[in-house]
This record gives sequence, structure tokens and C-alpha cells, in this order.
Amino acid sequence: MKELFLRKKLTFRTGGKKIVLVKKSNETFEHVAAKAVGYAMYLPVYPQVKIEVKIGERYKPDLVALNGRGEPVFWAECCMVGKTKIEKILNKHPSAHFAFIRVTEHVDQFADLVSSLRERTRHKGKLDIIRLKPPVTRYFDGHDIKVPPFGEAVEYTAGGG
Repeated sequence: MKELFLRKKLTFRTGGKKIVLVKKSNETFEHVAAKAVGYAMYLPVYPQVKIEVKIGERYKPDLVALNGRGEPVFWAECCMVGKTKIEKILNKHPSAHFAFIRVTEHVDQFADLVSSLRERTRHKGKLDIIRLKPPVTRYFDGHDIKVPPFGEAVEYTAGGG
């Protein structure tokens, strides 16, 4: 069945918090769900994490946690992201923790791509490639997000700690 591309609000719960995400008409449910699961995964590490907020830069992260100076300490991109964006954000924020969250069976080629792009930048911070196994609905129990264990979801990690 083909997905309807309609704008709608989706409500999720995690870590005692309720989050409301707006699925834009040009966005898939998979993308919105990946943001919700990523938020739930990183909330314990970055309690200040926000979903899709502008940070005064050309690129807007899907998930971001800022330090007291308004600089990203954590940045996540969910589902599709272009090579140029990956290289530019890694280079601009060399100490930030980056996560790339994909809903797919395999991330090997993507991990190789990100690794090669990272080598061309100044980035030395932590970098995670997260694989969420399809269908993404497996990570939800009604409105509650079921956070996958990091050992199951993290396919590749590099850099600082």
C-alpha cells in the first residue's frame, strides 16, 4: 500500500516525556519515526536534545543538543542525507558527536561513505551509524517508543568518547 503524503501530528512518549512531531507532506512516516527513536536513544546522554530546531546555520539537524554557547555537542541526521551535507557538518563541528540513523537492513556502504568523508574533514568527535531494522513500527508500542539496545542498533562507531 502506498503511503499517503499528508501533513499530520504524531505523538510519542519516552523517558517520561511526551513529544509531538509534525509529519510534513513531503516526509515519510519512516523519517518521523527515526527521529522519534533517535530522540529516545540519545535523551539519556543529552537531556537537552531537541528535534528539528534551527541553529542559525545553513543546515538544520534532525536532532541536536547545544552547549551553553549555542554550539552543537550532538547532531543527528535521520534516513537520507547527502554527501555534501555530511562533509560540511563534520568539518564545521570537529568535536561534536554525530549520529546517522538509517532504517535499513544494511549500512555497510553508508558507513564506508561516511568514514571516507570524515577522513577529509577535521572531525575527531564521536560518530555513530545507527541501523534501525525495518519495519520501523517494531520500535513502538502504541505511542510508547521501545528504545533498541545500543549494541543491537549501533553498526559503526568512531572517534572520541
